[in-house]
Amino acid sequence: MSLRHRLTALTAVALLVPCGGGGSGGGGGGATADPVDTALATGDPSGLQPAQSATLLQRATALATTLDTRQRALLANLYGSGVDLGLDVTTNSISIDPMNAAQATAFIRADNGAGIAAVSERGTGRALAYGANVLDWMGGTTRQPQHAALFKRAFAWTVTGDANAALPAMLRFAVAGYSAASVKAFVTKAGATPQEVTCAIATDNTCTKDLDLLVFGSGVAADAGLKARVAAYLDAGKAVIYVHPSWVNSDGGRQVLAGMGMRMGGYPGNYFAPAAGVSVAAGRTAAQ
Repeated sequence: MSLRHRLTALTAVALLVPCGGGGSGGGGGGATADPVDTALATGDPSGLQPAQSATLLQRATALATTLDTRQRALLANLYGSGVDLGLDVTTNSISIDPMNAAQATAFIRADNGAGIAAVSERGTGRALAYGANVLDWMGGTTRQPQHAALFKRAFAWTVTGDANAALPAMLRFAVAGYSAASVKAFVTKAGATPQEVTCAIATDNTCTKDLDLLVFGSGVAADAGLKARVAAYLDAGKAVIYVHPSWVNSDGGRQVLAGMGMRMGGYPGNYFAPAAGVSVAAGRTAAQ
């Protein structure tokens, strides 16, 4: 296997996760970049000497180990203990998966491995996405009530950074392409007071600075700057949720997910998926 392929196989994190360096001068004229840093940032080791290739693989492996440890800790926090993992999102849904292991983490996978939900961390922000209208369901009492405890943990992690933490007494949020009423119902049920803020979060704005949560749905309009805008929200420490309530495609939704480091399944979503592709059996464990 070539060095390029070995590097890619070792870790996709080398493409996106900061290497802890970035140079020692910031703007010093004539500063020469460390070729190993460059190879880690680009995934291209072609400019390295043989001795440097060994260093690159060592550092890439260390980055992969760090990523694995961080993701294991994240999932342990999300799942906690004794939470019912059973879930059926039905075929009126679409798959959600990480772009790669460096950008996001699979949170819930169906029994056949299809992605149901994913989470990501970028900058100081956190993101959660479901390929079904689970946020709306969890605000009620009749659809998939066994999932309520796990969803509440995921929601708390997204907003606070800790699945065990309480939500703020008042949670200020804005929506784009999703029902504010669904958000209000769940936040109220979770024990907090929801406050909807009128803010055009899908376009350039100055009103997000005081928001606790930004919620996007499949109704969000596609926009050339949407992916970068969502990524910037996360870099700034915002909590972002995406909910896809059906099997129907959403170009705007794809852009939101891309900003979160995730991708949506293709047409026609889960419309023809088997039961094992849209559900998690009640007997599944977090380790599985």
